[in-house]
Amino acid sequence: DSPVGLCAWISEKFQSWSDPFLPLGEKFSVEDIITNCMIYWVTNSITSSMRLYKEQLQTAEGNIIGSLKVKVPVALSLFPHELFPPPDTRIRR
Repeated sequence: DSPVGLCAWISEKFQSWSDPFLPLGEKFSVEDIITNCMIYWVTNSITSSMRLYKEQLQTAEGNIIGSLKVKVPVALSLFPHELFPPPDTRIRR
């Protein structure tokens, strides 16, 4: 309910979803973080930006995504500090 709270939450996500061993100010400029926060605050869109992810994962379709077979060649990039790295068994299928 406050711009400071929203900015603290977003800043924490920027910190934890990137290299956690570097200070936040070395990875992103203050202007970039404030701009990101302001876009969500001024448009009042932080809730709606997260809602679709939550709702999709609670549907039957969202639950079967992991069991779908991919029949074309694919590639996968894994980056350092990945939030949700896929299990090796899923990658090798």
